[in-house]
Amino acid sequence: MVHVHDGEFVRVRVPAYLERSLQIALGGVHAPFFTDHEGAALAVVLRRDEWDRLAPRFTAAEVSGGFRLLSLKRGPDPWLPSSLRQALGERGVAACVLPSFHNDHLLVRDDHVQRCLEVIREILPASAR
Repeated sequence: MVHVHDGEFVRVRVPAYLERSLQIALGGVHAPFFTDHEGAALAVVLRRDEWDRLAPRFTAAEVSGGFRLLSLKRGPDPWLPSSLRQALGERGVAACVLPSFHNDHLLVRDDHVQRCLEVIREILPASAR
């Protein structure tokens, strides 16, 4: 089953020296959001409206917007994220796979959502859509 979340999502890189402040601030954010360490920064993916509340505290952050979040209910195929990443790349769909415990998520540029859904329909069995 594929769910396209409402609203715009952003990807934000916050300098690592602000990690503790960011973790505290993220305590008030409604799910879904994702964090990942990227060298001297912490990358965060969250809804634009959630980031807009936090942004004044993190003026050194780099923000990229215009994304949508798609969630796929995890099925029995443990290789789905890598096969999906490959299939999307072969079809020119820019997407970032964000795995989590129960679901896999895709951060997709807004203008690539429809193409992404087409690829998902091609590679997922009908019962998993």
